[in-house]
Amino acid sequence: MKLKKVFVFLFILLTLLSFISSKSNDGIDTKLGPKRLKLARGTDVQKLDLFNTAFISDMIIADLIYDPLVKQNADGSFVPYLANRWEVNGNATEWTFYLRNDALFSDGSKFTSADVKATYEYPLKNKLSQSSIWAPLIEVKIIDDYTCKFIFNKPFGTLLTNLYLYRVMSKELINQGPSAVTTKSLGTGPYMLSEWNVGNNVVLVRNPNFWGEKPFYDEFEHKYIAEDSTRLAAVQTGQVDISESISVEMMERLKNDPSVVIYQSVLADMHWLCVRTDIPPFNDVNVRRALSLCLDRKVFIDMLGGAGKVAKGILPSAVIGFDDTMPYLSYDPTRARQLLAASSYKGEELDFMSFSGSYAKTQEQLETIQAMMKAVGFNVKLTIYDSAGYAAARSANKFHLFWTGGAHQGFDPHVFLTARIVNNTMHHYYKNDKLFELIELGGQANSIPARIKYYNQAVRIMVEEMAPFIPIYEWTLLYALSSTVDTSNIQEVLRADRRPDFRLAKAKI
Repeated sequence: MKLKKVFVFLFILLTLLSFISSKSNDGIDTKLGPKRLKLARGTDVQKLDLFNTAFISDMIIADLIYDPLVKQNADGSFVPYLANRWEVNGNATEWTFYLRNDALFSDGSKFTSADVKATYEYPLKNKLSQSSIWAPLIEVKIIDDYTCKFIFNKPFGTLLTNLYLYRVMSKELINQGPSAVTTKSLGTGPYMLSEWNVGNNVVLVRNPNFWGEKPFYDEFEHKYIAEDSTRLAAVQTGQVDISESISVEMMERLKNDPSVVIYQSVLADMHWLCVRTDIPPFNDVNVRRALSLCLDRKVFIDMLGGAGKVAKGILPSAVIGFDDTMPYLSYDPTRARQLLAASSYKGEELDFMSFSGSYAKTQEQLETIQAMMKAVGFNVKLTIYDSAGYAAARSANKFHLFWTGGAHQGFDPHVFLTARIVNNTMHHYYKNDKLFELIELGGQANSIPARIKYYNQAVRIMVEEMAPFIPIYEWTLLYALSSTVDTSNIQEVLRADRRPDFRLAKAKI
């Protein structure tokens, strides 16, 4: 009998030890395999080159692979990251960065000043879509392996924001050229590329050489699910942990579902129409004004269950340069018809396009815009692409106008205004020397009050001209999260500037 008790005791002890050994240091059961955070979005990943994309999905993946020199917190403040500290001269034309000496790329090679130089000289040398943002850069001068100096030909007051958004790559990858940077990766960040199945998903795994605090999750998956209801069902069934762009109706249905948590993020973002100003009819200011006046913007806010605000200009309220003294953009279909009748427009068919999956009620919103335009005399053909088809059509100039949103990443409008307006990455071909000068001066100024003054003037010009964008509304993004996701720091993870920091995400324990 005593021997039997001993065997029973040993069995219980071994079972307990086995259970304990199956627990990782953070208390999670590893018998189920690596911990993977699964995100569903309605747009697919296109490329991994931050200097050559405007798509959030691309940025989400690249931000986990690559590290910035400085980190921006959700409150807009900057703290050291790959750089331990920095100095700037009096007119912001020279910025010196002192780098950490313990960071490694995922292949085990050392991070040095040479990688910083290669990264930030890369877009200009290759004339990429975001290269104009870096146009004032003369060079990145290497002082030593862990000290480098950015030298600009004019004041560059927005450098810290730019360094947060555009992150450091290995010089070895950059030397292979833009085609390699588009599809390959070599960074110092917490994750590295494992799988990329176009039209389905991208999977990242932990970088074994990451210098910083390890993220909670071993793996990260970006899953492309175009249909809103399918994304939501994926959260409810546990196939994904976070789904973006949930409609208000879906949110109402989830109130009594204990498996799902809804998070609302008021964004530094604006929905707008972009018009081709180099060809008829939108080269005529009266046609552009008629388009703005035919839009009953409150209808879209109601459609989204009140999740947003009517636009006053192209800058949303969370962004530097927002001018609350401006009136809301008005709705006046009678005046719109009068302006259209007096314009050069004679009823030609207009190609109106956008893409599905990224925003709630995309098709309903687009059809509503089409109906409002037709009601005052526009002849509109609507085409809704997937994200890849939309990007191709836009690049080929196959449109008169399109509908999209524009995030002000880093809570700073300069990258948006420079890339999308001054440098024509949206293919609108609008030119206004005074407007462009104000945007440039706003980026040069090294104080927030000075920058706000320039941006306020710029926004008023764009409202007067109704070009190149017709603002509609600033909006609130709804996320559906599995109840297993820890929401204690969710505001920092799902940032309002649409650069989510998933390296901070964790699960409930």
